[in-house]
Amino acid sequence: MNAVFFNNVADLVNTYSLNKSQVATFLKISRPTVDAWIKREPRTIRNENRMNVTCLVAACNEHINIRYQNLLGQLLYRKHSSVTKELMGLADHDFQNAEKMNAIAIKINIRLAGLHRSNRLSSALAGQKPLI
Repeated sequence: MNAVFFNNVADLVNTYSLNKSQVATFLKISRPTVDAWIKREPRTIRNENRMNVTCLVAACNEHINIRYQNLLGQLLYRKHSSVTKELMGLADHDFQNAEKMNAIAIKINIRLAGLHRSNRLSSALAGQKPLI
């Protein structure tokens, strides 16, 4: 049971590129606790945290376009408050409105696609000589 939990926490950091502070903010826990979970150090894990991690990973797996998964942390860093609330809405295990959930997922994926295009453009322009 703990192995699945620790793998889910590692997925948030590795697959979705969330930093430890972002994970801690989502889960309303301290960053050292996230560090301990990533290192798989045995600590008491509250059921609420197990549920929140499971729901957040499930929401990301289900709703975040696989092509943009690694940009989620970067998006949250840039637009922290609004995207954080939206992502928490996706991960809310009591949330029942599928239509609203899909609307939130679409908004997040559109933002991720824009960030992807922006990063590609920045990379392309980085190798160019200055125009002036």
